Amino acid sequence: MLPEEVRAAAAAEGLELVPSSSNETGFKGVCKKHGKYYEAQIRENGMKLHLGKFPSPEEAALCYARHIGAGRAAAEAAEARVAAPRPLTADEARAAAAAEGLELVPSAIGEIGFRGVRMNQGKYKAQITENGMQIHLGTFATPEEAALSYARRAGAERAAAEAAEARVPVPRPLTPDEARAAAAAEGLELVPSSYSETGFRGVTRNGSKYIANIRENGTQRYLGTFATSEEAALCYARHIGAKRAAAGSAEARGEGPRPLTADEARAAAAAEGLELVPSSSNETGFKGVAEHYGRYQGQIWENGKRRYVGSFATPEEAALCYARRIGAERAAAEAAEARGEGPRPLTADEARAAAATERLELVPSSSSETGFRGVTRNGSKYNASITENGPLRNLGMFATPEEAALCYARHAGAERAAAEAAEARGEGPQPLTADEARAAAAAEGLELVPSSSGETGFKGVRKHSGRYKAHIKEKGKHRYLGVFSTPEEAALCYARYIGAERAAAEAAQARGEGPRPLTADEARAAAAAEGLDLVPSSSNETGFKGVTKHRGNEYANSRPIRENGQRHLGTFATPEEAALRYARYIGAERSMAEAAHARVEGPQQLTPDEARVAAAAEGLELLPSSSGESGFKGVVMHYGKYQARIEEKGNLRHLGTFATPEEAALCYARHAGAERAVAEAAEARGKRPRPLTADEARVAAAAEGLVLVPSSSSETGFRGVTKKYGMYKARVLERGMQRHLGSFTTPEEAALCYARHIGAERAAAQAAEVRVTLPQPLTADEARAAAAAEGLELVLSSYGETGFKGVCKHHGKYMGRIKENGKARHLGFFATPEEAALCYARHAGAKRAAAEASVARGEGLQPLTADEADEVRAVAAAEGLELVPSWTCESGFKGVTKTYYKYKAHTTENGKMRHLGTFATPEEAALCYARHIGAERAAAEAAEARVERPRPLTADEARAAAAAEGLELVPSSSSETGFKAVCNRSGRYTTETWENGRTHYLGSFATPEEAALCYARHVRDLVDGWLIPGPRPPHRPPSQAPVPAPPTRSEVEQAEAFTSMREDQRKQQGSPSSLPAATTEHASRKRLAVAVAFAEVVLQGAIPFQPQLTAESGDDPGAARCVICLEALDLSAASSRGEAACGHTPCCGNYYHKRCLSQWLQGSGQSDNDPLPIERLEKKCPTCRREQLVARTLVPGPCPQRLCK
Repeated sequence: MLPEEVRAAAAAEGLELVPSSSNETGFKGVCKKHGKYYEAQIRENGMKLHLGKFPSPEEAALCYARHIGAGRAAAEAAEARVAAPRPLTADEARAAAAAEGLELVPSAIGEIGFRGVRMNQGKYKAQITENGMQIHLGTFATPEEAALSYARRAGAERAAAEAAEARVPVPRPLTPDEARAAAAAEGLELVPSSYSETGFRGVTRNGSKYIANIRENGTQRYLGTFATSEEAALCYARHIGAKRAAAGSAEARGEGPRPLTADEARAAAAAEGLELVPSSSNETGFKGVAEHYGRYQGQIWENGKRRYVGSFATPEEAALCYARRIGAERAAAEAAEARGEGPRPLTADEARAAAATERLELVPSSSSETGFRGVTRNGSKYNASITENGPLRNLGMFATPEEAALCYARHAGAERAAAEAAEARGEGPQPLTADEARAAAAAEGLELVPSSSGETGFKGVRKHSGRYKAHIKEKGKHRYLGVFSTPEEAALCYARYIGAERAAAEAAQARGEGPRPLTADEARAAAAAEGLDLVPSSSNETGFKGVTKHRGNEYANSRPIRENGQRHLGTFATPEEAALRYARYIGAERSMAEAAHARVEGPQQLTPDEARVAAAAEGLELLPSSSGESGFKGVVMHYGKYQARIEEKGNLRHLGTFATPEEAALCYARHAGAERAVAEAAEARGKRPRPLTADEARVAAAAEGLVLVPSSSSETGFRGVTKKYGMYKARVLERGMQRHLGSFTTPEEAALCYARHIGAERAAAQAAEVRVTLPQPLTADEARAAAAAEGLELVLSSYGETGFKGVCKHHGKYMGRIKENGKARHLGFFATPEEAALCYARHAGAKRAAAEASVARGEGLQPLTADEADEVRAVAAAEGLELVPSWTCESGFKGVTKTYYKYKAHTTENGKMRHLGTFATPEEAALCYARHIGAERAAAEAAEARVERPRPLTADEARAAAAAEGLELVPSSSSETGFKAVCNRSGRYTTETWENGRTHYLGSFATPEEAALCYARHVRDLVDGWLIPGPRPPHRPPSQAPVPAPPTRSEVEQAEAFTSMREDQRKQQGSPSSLPAATTEHASRKRLAVAVAFAEVVLQGAIPFQPQLTAESGDDPGAARCVICLEALDLSAASSRGEAACGHTPCCGNYYHKRCLSQWLQGSGQSDNDPLPIERLEKKCPTCRREQLVARTLVPGPCPQRLCK
């Protein structure tokens, strides 16, 4: 409608369009949206209510006036006319500014001529920027009046400053010739660029202007906007300076310094007294140099940030730049450090020998493909890393996994490495049987807490994957205690954690020996006897203050006043007993006060007759109900009282507790309101109105002047109507929340309810909007004709019932959807499957649709012929690339996988899989992979893949190899393969172990025996190399390190004394005890207890200590005994493997059997004959209690000293 027509319609209806001088549209309640339409809105109850969208501001103003009514519109219009001053002419505005001491701020940029003023639909809009936000000041008839508003808002001082700034003459833009002449006069060169469309470096085009910017410290800096590219290039050259500009220009012209060869870079470094810093962990061979798209980048870390130094043709030149940057002194230091830390790569045997010399164990891992913990494969090298205090720390890159594992063991230390290796071998303490667990509990004075609700039969114990977990709930959170083989052992752990007293109490409660719950009368009698009042509450469903219902009708929780949060007092069988506990907690005085307050404030109870009379007086109906025992809707009986509750917005709301059902029904009727109460009462009496048919709903809408709002996106065909369980629900969005209007039998009746709720005007506007945007549905023939006209193919599908790809049937309509970037995207609902398929084809595009249609017909993605495969290989050869083969991938190439008749190329970078593309043939995908990784890496991986793999072993060969190596293939009755840690996967046999919550992969084999052999070798390699074979060197403690006097009392007395002292220290420090006193007569147990306690209490880790706890205190090899089992050792027959394997530690020099020390380092102080382990606080040497750290460099032979580092 034209503005004149809208104003005439408003006059005919007796309405006034409410003007507004502060609104850019000129009308109150109207705002412009996205520059396309005008939105009418009104603010009611603190919320903004949307009225509709219109093409002109007059129509929106008419809608606003209709909504508020003629009276309010006339009042607001009159108020606006009174409040709005007469528009000022240009001369009047200038005179007013002069009278107020203001200056109108001019502007040479805008066509209006004033700052902060712009033209909008024949009027002038004033706006100002404050705190980064634009503030609208108003709409005016003249630009001078708008400029006056801007000056008033800015203030006299700011307006004067801006006017003075605007009066400064702006320099005229330079022409290209003038910019070049200015550059020549200043001795500058404009830096050209062949990559930029402007022809200059640092200059980009933005519309008809040119922007100059520069990158500094990794951040783009804006320099200015100019009329010509030459002027912008002049600004860039001025900023970087003459020297850098000349260098950039020479480089761009190809006249820059010639790249240095490797020999020239090395010679230049020698001439300047610099050293190129090598790096064994970097593929370029130099520190601070990285390869980037065929060139080499120099970079350096400064202040925690990586700084770019330059890009060069050779890694030597980049290393020379790095050395120049850090200086000769630092370069020499880093080069020396690199030469000291980067010796010749060790072979597998050398790494194992070095570990044995240093008394280290290489920690195995069944979940890692490298076979070692902390070692991952990265291309053709192996990366060692360790977790410390949460973050993962990189240790270095190595040529073999054994060398990387050696680095991990050195960093972790001998004790931690031994413990982790023992854990990997599964040599923990023996699990307890059910009888042993019960006996241990009886010996410790504990009770195993039974439970009738758990399948395990014990409280705090649950079954998980064939084992039993012990856990306890503390402060609202579950705390994990451990995993055990029997429920009795888990229950023992639970009882130890909670203590004997609590365990006995919980066990008695579980047996039903606790105090008997009180009935309601007993609780009231007990309260009266104690002088307490049970505090009533009319707002609580239990009828008592501080009492809430929990878990059905059986229990009640008592939660008292907030004292820095709610405090739980207990769970009881009746609300009266819970109220008694509440009263006891708050005391007699407070309970009497609260009860008196509740009785005074609470309304007087009504009898049934009084409740009915009150309802009649208020015009309410008590709603009857035949399904409730109370006889009224919304009323339920609860412990002899009646609760009233009502459902609102899908939630049940409690209204109160009453003495009679009539009073509760009166409360419900008051809350529901008279209208709803009458309707629900009529429905309950069987007077519910008959549902309307579709035709009747449409006739009713026409009679009421309403329009049913259609919708193409809803399956019901109407806006605000959804189908659920065979019924149609009407709902509307108000104030950001969905409001339920009702449930109906037909969608037309629900749409009628929706239209009645939003009103005739809004319904008509929404229907008109839908009719404008809603295209007519296409028939099947029309959709096919449209596809042919647009050059599209409808993609067929034999899987879906619709016959088309991306189309599915949904409640009588057809839904189109497409998968993009791994997610399904909804395209819309359509009347026919052909129209949905047309939408799919349009969205996918002609090329993709044709390809998918070809695949569906069985014509696409045919395998390559021999000539085509040779052609791809020829392209790779021409580019100097090799296609990397793979024996484990079905595509035959590394980095290539087959997916739905296509081949995907991908690579792993920084631990993440990166998708490179999808191709029709595996050769093309392999070529893409080779291009991405580069010629050098592709050649290396291809050479590695061509290395002949060892022939798989048969079952007999694997058993023979195990016997020859002195190994035992560990059987398992629970595994279908018959061997421990071996499983069958798709015809192959894999071996793996579970460590730290993750599966570590060891390998895949043809037979289960070969896999079991791999597992046995893996476990053997973990235990090898910890002890130094042969006799130890003589003990020579340093003179400054005093050796404490040996104990004088018996070993058992010393153990008990030192243990008691240490426990006292731990209690003073607040640390929990974890070392039990010696309770066994086993000699090794006593000796270990003495060593541990004496070192903990006396030394405190500060004095180097050499306790010699063997039977002989001298260094005679013939008298050597194992410290743990006290058995004699034959050092002359010591070997690196077998039962007789023995040696001395590098820290204190004491002798051990390898099997005994391995069990100790696993985490307990037990020997083969010791059934009760000593749980140590830390993983330290059994005797000197110091960390088993060894020298950083490998020193063959026995350790030169016996003292701890």
